[in-house]
Amino acid sequence: MIETFPIISNVIEPRYKIEVEIDPLKDEYHLVNISGTGKLFDERSQYDFINGAPFSLIIEENTVMNDDGNFRIQYFLNGETQLSESLYLECDINLEKRKKYQL
Repeated sequence: MIETFPIISNVIEPRYKIEVEIDPLKDEYHLVNISGTGKLFDERSQYDFINGAPFSLIIEENTVMNDDGNFRIQYFLNGETQLSESLYLECDINLEKRKKYQL
């Protein structure tokens, strides 16, 4: 799936291509384990992100996707209420130096 995350101040947030895995069995606390990892998946270059461009300034026939960023998520849903019990999210993007958020 493709998701966005506001790691930088830009009108259009960077997009990440994420593969999510859901454990079909609940754990001993009746929680559903959901985890995902991914890479940056955006047409904009490092230069475009630094300058706040909402789209790629270079138009090419064969678009090369910028993948110089990572995304990781791990969360547990309550199996009865379907509400999140715990969440860990880590997201980074390489600009002039790597910018990273963890929560």
